[in-house]
Amino acid sequence: MPFNFHFYSVLLLIGFLQGIVYSMLLFSRGFRTDKLADKLLATLLLLISWHIAQYMLGFAGWYNQEDGVANGWYSTFMFYFPFHNVLWIGPVFYFYFRSLTNDNFTFSKKYLWHFLPGLLYFSIMLFIFIVDIGYTKWFSQAELPHHFGTQGAWSDYRQSTIDSIFQHLNTISFVIYLVLTVRIYKQYRQYINDNYSDTAAIQFNWIRNILYLVIAGFIFDFLIDISSNFIDYEDYKGKWNAYFGYSIMLYAISILGYNRIGKPAQKLDFVPHKSPELDKVVTEIPELDRYKNRLLALMTDQHLYLQTDLTLKETALQLKTNASILSKVINTGFSQNFNDFVNSFRVDAVKKKMKSPDAQHLTLTAIAYECGFNSKATFNRAFKKFTGMSPRDFMQQ
Repeated sequence: MPFNFHFYSVLLLIGFLQGIVYSMLLFSRGFRTDKLADKLLATLLLLISWHIAQYMLGFAGWYNQEDGVANGWYSTFMFYFPFHNVLWIGPVFYFYFRSLTNDNFTFSKKYLWHFLPGLLYFSIMLFIFIVDIGYTKWFSQAELPHHFGTQGAWSDYRQSTIDSIFQHLNTISFVIYLVLTVRIYKQYRQYINDNYSDTAAIQFNWIRNILYLVIAGFIFDFLIDISSNFIDYEDYKGKWNAYFGYSIMLYAISILGYNRIGKPAQKLDFVPHKSPELDKVVTEIPELDRYKNRLLALMTDQHLYLQTDLTLKETALQLKTNASILSKVINTGFSQNFNDFVNSFRVDAVKKKMKSPDAQHLTLTAIAYECGFNSKATFNRAFKKFTGMSPRDFMQQ
């Protein structure tokens, strides 16, 4: 199998192998632990690696001619393999995020329509292969008319006409699913603040970083396409830059996704655009005040905030109500979300403990943990939010 190892082919080869190896690892872990998120991430890495392979193999010489004769079946493979699978990359990334943020998420038949445009592209590629190679080359024993006898007429037409159409569809699809994922990520951040007192392990900041990276990669690829109308990139080296960007993106996604923190203790059930109806709408001030007083009693008398993994549902059970009503009480009665409401009591407890002679031998982190915080980062962020200064500066004062 020919493969010319040089600067352009090797750098893409590194990204390609990275994606393939991590895809296998994630598939193995996903089937072993029955985690849909790992299976979808493995599929995403495989699709991006698949996409990079065209330029990797192209720069490795699979299109090259030697003495007027092309590299035979290697060149034919390059013309008929469906490398351009961007129509599937967007939906897979979107559903990966859905599965990551909802323990009950299952991929059902109602989601299959998201993959129909990509299936159409694959069907067209299969049809062209059957006509050019199956009928013309094998059945009719005729020579293929293009690229030194390695490409048929339908494939040549695809390159000149059909590919340009799907290139626009790829861009539109990718932008739609990218915007959709960014939007539901913002909803998810609001969801965890409304439902969990400790969000450090479920913020998924690395997903945000991947989104930024994907957006940057898309903009870079778009600029390369625009500039190609004015600049004659020799030997496709300008477009290579975009595929090298995909390799970097592939490297980051595989490392961040595979090494992500295991399943958090909190059970996630985030559903985009979900606005649950209140079982009983709290509109009367006396009733609102009653719920407020009962909630304050739970916090001040029973010190419920000391429970590190406290959630909105668990607090609602203590109040003998439901999460929807409790959320309304906190939002309306205290002008806060659940996360800020609970952490405000924890910060007050930390401030009191700092002044206690019995706590002088404790570190700031130890004090924070005793007062209900479960991570140093969450403690520092909450303390500064409610006091306007860091815990250390507050203690020095």
